[in-house]
This record gives sequence, structure tokens and C-alpha cells, in this order.
Amino acid sequence: PTEMKAIPRPPSNTAILEAYGTALTLLARRKMPRPMNRTTFEYSAEIGTRLSQEAPGVGTALALLTDLHDHYCYGGDTASAQEVQQANASLRQLREALRQWKGEANRPERSSETLRT
Repeated sequence: PTEMKAIPRPPSNTAILEAYGTALTLLARRKMPRPMNRTTFEYSAEIGTRLSQEAPGVGTALALLTDLHDHYCYGGDTASAQEVQQANASLRQLREALRQWKGEANRPERSSETLRT
């Protein structure tokens, strides 16, 4: 079998992919994981629609992160410092919108490690 090698990416592209990954982790902790059968765009649209009234900042931030992720994950371009700043700002916006949202799905499940004292 042929081994797949990781594609070397510029640090700026990696920073954008990491910001997107963090956003997915935050949403998964709130019972909104990305199903493997959804594209990044489909998932972003679904979250934006689902939270449009309760937490509109989540959809806006995820849409920008998704656009940046797809461009710098699958394209051959190198992200600028400004685009990395946009990704980080969008991640902060998503975090803040989730903090302010009081929806039931916003409550992370407790793991056994969380319960230990």
C-alpha cells in the first residue's frame, strides 16, 4: 500500500486550518458535530440556518472560517497575515456568540474527567 504524505503548508495556511478545526471542536462540544457526509459548506450553511435567530454570530463566523479553510486547504495559495487575523477574529466571534447563547444544545456534555475533583 502507498502511504499518503502530509502536504507541507505555509504556517499561515496551517493557522487558518487550526482556527477552523477549533471552531468545529467548539461546535461538537455543544452537540453540533459536523457529520462526515456533509461538506464544509453544507455544514456551515446548516449551522447558520439552525442558529440564525438564537446566535447569529456563530453562522457568520463559521461561514468566513469555512471559506478561508477551503481556499487554503485545497488551493495552492498562501494566506496573508490579514487573512490569518480574519480567521482568528472569526474564531473569537464564534466563541463569544456561543458563550452568550443560552440554548440547550449549547451545554457541553460532561465527561468523567470533568466530574473528578
